[in-house]
Amino acid sequence: MLINASLKKVTNKTIVVVANERQVIAFKNTYIKQQQKEIVALPKVFSWQNFLVFVFNQIKETPYLISPLIQQTIWQEIITETHLFKKVLKDYQLIYQYKIPENAENFKAYFFIWLKKYQQKLQENNWIDKEQLCTFITEFSNEIPQDLCFYGFNNFTPEMQGFLQKFPHTILESAKSKQTYQTKIYPKLEDELLDTALWAKQKREEKDKTIAIVVDDLETIKTPLSLIFDTVLHQQNILYETRDKEYNISFGRVLIEYPLIMDCFNILKFCHQYAMDEGNGIEVKLAQDVILSPFLK
Repeated sequence: MLINASLKKVTNKTIVVVANERQVIAFKNTYIKQQQKEIVALPKVFSWQNFLVFVFNQIKETPYLISPLIQQTIWQEIITETHLFKKVLKDYQLIYQYKIPENAENFKAYFFIWLKKYQQKLQENNWIDKEQLCTFITEFSNEIPQDLCFYGFNNFTPEMQGFLQKFPHTILESAKSKQTYQTKIYPKLEDELLDTALWAKQKREEKDKTIAIVVDDLETIKTPLSLIFDTVLHQQNILYETRDKEYNISFGRVLIEYPLIMDCFNILKFCHQYAMDEGNGIEVKLAQDVILSPFLK
């Protein structure tokens, strides 16, 4: 996996911050390839959250950074409604990422009661969690690396924007793509997967090509997807299960679980129900999710 950018201005002393762990690997691979040397000294490349931890550890006299397990335990002691636990954690992350005021109407009153209890617990023990790292570093640190570079972010949250306004940095832009797009309709799922596998095989034969395929409902179709891709990409090797495959299926977080993507799909579903109104109206829960979205003004 490679990234689509020139790294001529990046040196082994550059601190590079990318959007996710997959880009960490891709950035390093691209840097090695573009250096064209047998031995290459790599820059330090971090995902955003790991970069914050790296900087935090350089600061003297800091609170104790609690682990996600400790954080979860504290929240579980506070929240009595266990079915709301995951929702509360997501809301807590949004509070810091998007600098949402604690009196925001989008959040229920009892959420802020829980939030104050949680914050009080941290203050009493001189603790800090990963959601508070960016704000803490922005307010109290002046020890940020000088040669700091960002790559792979489609947008920056208000929290990140505050960080970038304070500390000098450069943003590495991807090369602009000139590719065209086509839309196809298939009678069956298997036909679509087969055509996708054949397309991937054709692209694979082009040098320096890395292919990413986004699949809807991966857990449901993982078996037919694997069978079809194995058949198309490993035709000469009957025992392909015993060898390294030429593709991999991500075990990471599915796109729909990201709050921004989830809200985009909710808006599309809302518009569809509104346009196709058959007398049933719009689902109340869907309307609430759209109206209360922190991404809409």
